[in-house]
Amino acid sequence: PGVEYIVRDVIGVEFGQAVFIDDVSRVAQAARTGGAGFIGFPSTPAHQRQRRFMRDIGVRHIVDSLAEVGPDLLARVDAELTTSTHWSIAP
Repeated sequence: PGVEYIVRDVIGVEFGQAVFIDDVSRVAQAARTGGAGFIGFPSTPAHQRQRRFMRDIGVRHIVDSLAEVGPDLLARVDAELTTSTHWSIAP
């Protein structure tokens, strides 16, 4: 299913209230299009090219470990979403 379906129908929140953590840039693009947050996590060597794709889309936050995703980073993402500064460049 698409990310919008997951957010709205499965989780039951508005798309702009969601933050995705994923290793695939097409999820980042869907998040950006829908107004959601995104944290990149290219987890395996096979996904390392995704890091470049994510940067090209405008992803500001890319982590090497899920341990890096804590309250401080989530608060930063939330503040960026509130001020429309979460994405670094125009697509």
